[in-house]
Amino acid sequence: MTDLYSDFYDKVGQRADIVAGELVVSETGFLEITSFPRLGSVYVDSFNKSVQVIPLKDDFRGYSWDLYNYNCAMCCANWHDRFFGTDLAFSFRGLSHQERRDVMQTGYQDLFEKFGFVETQQPSLGCIFIYEYPNHLAILVDADNNTILHHPARKLSGLDVVNTEKIIKILCHTKTLQVQ
Repeated sequence: MTDLYSDFYDKVGQRADIVAGELVVSETGFLEITSFPRLGSVYVDSFNKSVQVIPLKDDFRGYSWDLYNYNCAMCCANWHDRFFGTDLAFSFRGLSHQERRDVMQTGYQDLFEKFGFVETQQPSLGCIFIYEYPNHLAILVDADNNTILHHPARKLSGLDVVNTEKIIKILCHTKTLQVQ
């Protein structure tokens, strides 16, 4: 991310959104740019000359990337768990050190069968995409508008329109397929 303070210090009172993992000023953004910390804001701290995104409670957007806690897999797992009653976040946290290393080196290509996923050619709500890179995931959260939730490495989690050219593989959980 760029020097956010210089980009946002004079934007207090406006709105912001996250596009492709980057914080941007947007008239229709879901975050308010404020000079005090509060949920659902981009907090511009003039004293420390810093900017902090404070996500809304129970929202999946606006989290800073962290390899073990806030990454693309956990973002997709948490969304899937909430809306489909799966227990993927717990399972993903239980990956062995070797499985984590394998994902970082070769991607998610062969890991999902053990979690109840099957490959499909037709995406539907809740399908997880191996997206852009073999070790990046996105989840389809609005099939009508082709909207994905994802968490690009070293960026912020957010919603974007799916780019079908970036889809490497489409995986649907067997529980998701039963709901369709």
